[in-house]
Amino acid sequence: MEPTAAKAPLPPRQSKTKSKTGADFSYSEKDLLPLVSNELQTRMRKLSLVETTREMAHVTQVKAYGEAFVSKARAPKHNGQEVQKLAFSLRFEICWFGRVFLGTSTLGSASGKVKIGEVDFENVDKPETWQVETKLDVESVPGVPASAAAATIPELSDVEVLLRKLVKEQGQAKLVELIGTEVTRMLIKREILASQERKVSEDTSEEARQDTSGDGADDPASMSENSCDDLRRQMLGKDYLRIIDGEDASAFKETSWALRICTIHDRDVPALCAKLAENTGLQTLDLYFNYIGDEGLDALASALIGHKELKRIDLRRNRIGDLGLQSLMARLGAGHLPSLTEIDLRENEAITNLGRTMISALKLMRPNTKVTL
Repeated sequence: MEPTAAKAPLPPRQSKTKSKTGADFSYSEKDLLPLVSNELQTRMRKLSLVETTREMAHVTQVKAYGEAFVSKARAPKHNGQEVQKLAFSLRFEICWFGRVFLGTSTLGSASGKVKIGEVDFENVDKPETWQVETKLDVESVPGVPASAAAATIPELSDVEVLLRKLVKEQGQAKLVELIGTEVTRMLIKREILASQERKVSEDTSEEARQDTSGDGADDPASMSENSCDDLRRQMLGKDYLRIIDGEDASAFKETSWALRICTIHDRDVPALCAKLAENTGLQTLDLYFNYIGDEGLDALASALIGHKELKRIDLRRNRIGDLGLQSLMARLGAGHLPSLTEIDLRENEAITNLGRTMISALKLMRPNTKVTL
């Protein structure tokens, strides 16, 4: 009963990679649309749009249409500087499938599509300007012929009406947030960053040395390192940067830090730990959907030892494994974080049965601390 793939509203870009070279310049262009489509499908398939004890709706398929590409041009006449440009104009179609339960029994189900149109380089940071549409896939409703699509809308069952309402009210906002972050920070700019890091690791070419002045001010490797730093910063979420930069003093009086989908890797955790020391009154730390692994969680567990008022930590959809979990469980077992009542570790696929055993042992020691896996 899951919805079938829809026809593409826009044809994909035909040219995969093209380049041009001359005596004074070089130019290349890479198509990133396959990267965007594949990564979104991998990351967002089965993503929960609605999840309660009675209703669920999750993503079954994600497709991107349009254009996404990065172009690179290098002109030796201008000190050998390489200029990179990112451009994209995309549309997304997300298929979902949902059920309503009574206990363990299924009362009914429905499916549909959410369309997000014209996500481009100009409006990507303004999701409120996007055209978001939810449409019920009536072909997937049992007993309803495709020819009767228009007539079925007023006669939807209570289950279908409920799921459609929930997906529109709760799911769309989540999809807009995720797609904006995924496309701009995690997918397309990541391709530029990887290109720059490869350039830094390579020896400076003879041509680049000839184009560089003697004082090294325009050294391509130095320029690439600076560009890498700039791109890494662009990939980090605004909520993370607001705290790390420390320009907003009110942040260190807040009882809740929401750092959801900020592209935080292990290398970014030490800076966060330093700022955690300035806010020991924190009660909620939300790190949902980042890239924190064992090393990062170990650093966090150490930094949080003095936080006696912390009640909830959300670590869903990270890269935590048994080693990182062991570090956290050891601190909790030693009596640190006495007010902590909830830790959410769902969708950390590297946690094995060993990790589950550690969680079971913690329940015996701290029955008031709920750990969800």
